[in-house]
Amino acid sequence: MELRLHQQKAIESIRQSFRAGNRKVLLAAPCSFGKTHTAASILKSVQDNGKRGIFYVDRLKLVDQTFKAFEQWGIDYGIIQGDCLPNAKAPIQIASVQTVTRRDFRRLDYNLAIVDECHVIWKTIVRQMESFNALKFIGLSATPYTKGLGTIWDDMVSSVTQEELLEKGFLAPVHYYGGESVDTKGARTKRIATGGYDYHPDDIAERSENNEKLTGDIIRNWLEHGENAQTIAFCPSVKMSKGLAYEFQQNGIPAGHIDGYTNQDDRKRLFDAHESGEIKILSCSRLLGVGYDSPQTKVLIDCYPTKSPTVFQQRAGRIQRTHPDKPYAIYLDHANNVQRFGFAHLMEPDSLCQKEHKFAEANQLKKREPKETVIKDCPQCGKIMQGLRCSCGYEYLMIDTPKSDTTMLTRISKSEPATMGDKRQWLIQLQSIAYWKGYKEGWAAHKYREKFGVWPKGHDIAIDEVKNADISQIVWNFVKSRQIAYSKSNKNAL
Repeated sequence: MELRLHQQKAIESIRQSFRAGNRKVLLAAPCSFGKTHTAASILKSVQDNGKRGIFYVDRLKLVDQTFKAFEQWGIDYGIIQGDCLPNAKAPIQIASVQTVTRRDFRRLDYNLAIVDECHVIWKTIVRQMESFNALKFIGLSATPYTKGLGTIWDDMVSSVTQEELLEKGFLAPVHYYGGESVDTKGARTKRIATGGYDYHPDDIAERSENNEKLTGDIIRNWLEHGENAQTIAFCPSVKMSKGLAYEFQQNGIPAGHIDGYTNQDDRKRLFDAHESGEIKILSCSRLLGVGYDSPQTKVLIDCYPTKSPTVFQQRAGRIQRTHPDKPYAIYLDHANNVQRFGFAHLMEPDSLCQKEHKFAEANQLKKREPKETVIKDCPQCGKIMQGLRCSCGYEYLMIDTPKSDTTMLTRISKSEPATMGDKRQWLIQLQSIAYWKGYKEGWAAHKYREKFGVWPKGHDIAIDEVKNADISQIVWNFVKSRQIAYSKSNKNAL
């Protein structure tokens, strides 16, 4: 197998760091980098040179993903995990950190260790670094922002950014939408595993679980913007996740909920049903945030506010992987997280934390120029834009903090305006719905105006086009989303 150029450069950077005298080198490998295959290439060299290596993972699902990649590289491996039958003679071992934690690591025999998701600090790994002080360690992480990583790892190397992966086609572009979200003002914070602070889950859950308006907006915005595509959702609590799945089901959209208490058989059933399209929405609280690999999943519903760049970047990564049937991904932000952090593909690690007193994850990110980070409403076309220049041509002269109080999501990323041909097709389909449903004259024009902000003009449409039109799922979802909005506005008026 051949590595991509950025993977080859990464391996050379690691070697150069070792030659410079560093023993523990962390590779900053963003989403879609291909870090498992990079690790496999390194360990294949270890095996071919008659040495021994170990690859540490911290999740059971990652064990399965890893050995499949190792088999492609022709690696002779064993697995150290739970009740798996050992193959101690194999030169390369795939090890669960949790399993090794419960055993005596001094019995392990290896020349090189690679630690996946090394932003999670495990005491057993640190102790091995201290005990085996002549051996080399490689860490892999897309989010190396944890407090104290700089006291554990000697050096950090990087060969490519997310932005560069996007330009090369290794990362799916994301269409971000932002709008209605839960109010986080006055919410308590709580220390998290990175050493930083995040919103207290109890406070966010309390503000979200009984928010019928938020739930209704999530559903109708998915209908309008979600393109009927495979979707995962993040909620502040298990209770809200179950409720959201139920509400989707009530609106005729197949959905399921999954959490840490879901048994393995039910998990497999839900994962398989989601992959096959049997269910469109797979909702959780935090379970799918890391270790979940589903390249065909196109849409992310995020209604779980976070102050952590690590959490935000990991969530966004769930939809950034490329797939032949996915020209782009869609991030529906009902948590205001895009306003906090900007676009995920622009986030880059700058340095490893040396455990300073006043720690913040954001301090480990490269600072970008204001023109690259500010997010605003464009006064000319109404889109939300990142930077000082909008795709419509308008350019800001001053920088202010934007606010949004709209209930319908607004596109945050650059997009081309609809052509007259696009608008004509929409009008034909809307008129067809009105014709066959027996709606009043003018219904299609009003829906057209809701969609494009203008009344239909200059469209010469024949009645046969209306009668024979095929209604796309996108148009059906738009109409249904407006029906839900109308129903809720009437309910609130009572």
